[in-house]
Amino acid sequence: MADLNTTVHRASRISRGAAPVLEQRLTSARKRYTGRRRSATSACVASVAMPKTARACGQDACRSSVYAAPRLALFGLTHEPPGDTPLLDDEYEMPSDGRCAVAAEGPVR
Repeated sequence: MADLNTTVHRASRISRGAAPVLEQRLTSARKRYTGRRRSATSACVASVAMPKTARACGQDACRSSVYAAPRLALFGLTHEPPGDTPLLDDEYEMPSDGRCAVAAEGPVR
């Protein structure tokens, strides 16, 4: 078994050799990270659209309302309070816990 002074000397020599390598690797990693961060920031800034005018916002609202109106009407027709008969009276089977109510052989996969 090596004595304490030999062990301490060996540990000191290893750490003195590892410190410059670690510093070099950290410096290199910091430079790469900074470069990637700058390029990502510039790409993000370049992709940001200019703010919309009030007219453009109004046009977008009109376009979305054209698409939303039929969906809202269908939602209102099919989602009645419990107990009321739905206006769209289709024949359907309500699934219960992952199985079809018509053929309940096993779970749905």
